[in-house]
Amino acid sequence: MKSTFKLLYIPIIAFAFLAGCSDDEDKSDPNTPVAQQPMTCVECHTDKETLIAVADPLPPPPAGEGGCGGTLPSLEPYQHVYIGGPNGEEFLNSTHGQIPCVGCHNGTEPAIKTEAHTGDFVAQPSKDAVKFCGDCHPDISQRDMTSLHTQGFGQKAMVAKRTGFPSYEQFPDELHKGYDKNCGKCHTSCGECHVTRPRQAQGGFISAHKFEKRPDMRLNCTACHSARVAHAYFGEDVAARHDIHFEKLPGGHCVNCHDAEEMHGDGTIHTQRYTVPRLPKCEDCHSDKQAANTYHNMHWDDISCQSCHSQDYQNCKSCHVNTGVREGPYMGFKIGRNPMPEVKRFKFVVLRNAP
Repeated sequence: MKSTFKLLYIPIIAFAFLAGCSDDEDKSDPNTPVAQQPMTCVECHTDKETLIAVADPLPPPPAGEGGCGGTLPSLEPYQHVYIGGPNGEEFLNSTHGQIPCVGCHNGTEPAIKTEAHTGDFVAQPSKDAVKFCGDCHPDISQRDMTSLHTQGFGQKAMVAKRTGFPSYEQFPDELHKGYDKNCGKCHTSCGECHVTRPRQAQGGFISAHKFEKRPDMRLNCTACHSARVAHAYFGEDVAARHDIHFEKLPGGHCVNCHDAEEMHGDGTIHTQRYTVPRLPKCEDCHSDKQAANTYHNMHWDDISCQSCHSQDYQNCKSCHVNTGVREGPYMGFKIGRNPMPEVKRFKFVVLRNAP
């Protein structure tokens, strides 16, 4: 049986074991090193001391790493896959926790560390959501195939346009590798929203493999959307004020405006995020403001709301791919002619110097 079980193991950490609980009697030998003793995945992943003993050190972040992602508190290697504490217990007693680990992750169990994650092991099952999550979540997993969050169609279309290829699918292998290494690392899977931190932030469980229905704003959303979103939204840029929506809406959470229907996709491939029907618009909540004053009456369809109701924001000086050479961002504010009149109704909008 498949399900949305996800990222129980992180590809850069090969130290767990993949399957459900076993009723077999304990066959471990106290004279044999822990790393050489066969264990089930639950036995290993719930044993803190074992994980500490067998965990491989995490690699350092690549030098010169750029991009829009934020920096999260680091985790110890064992914490990335440790199922412990109240959250771990809640997970093991949940619907997802009752599915044998090999039901989603394949692999071998019981096994020793060096053999557990071999063969057909799948570290992140939801990267193929239809196959691994579709039995229980058929609608969402099908829509995930058209999700901009997962598939990055808009980004792929822009990269193809800039490089002169008809489409991303027609890229040569080297460009595919470059995209996956840089741009692709921020496009996420179900598990990187609901189970772990995204790989851009080195992964790791959010709540001991417990599936969180609502992604954590700091550990998920702004782990990727940091430089060009979170800094301004939270008021963390120099001399910046936090966004009024962060102050006024429940918990200030992103999902107040960006709901699951938008994130999961709608069955249509969009190569431009502004064409997504569920994209929130100011008038969704503020339609009564059109006649609020003379300025609104005059400019409602000509000038974007942000052109007046905003402040300095981050702009990029150079490409942010991982080349080791990158100029830092700078603060600025610019209003200009709308470059996408086919998808935005305004004549003038706020512009950003993009990578």
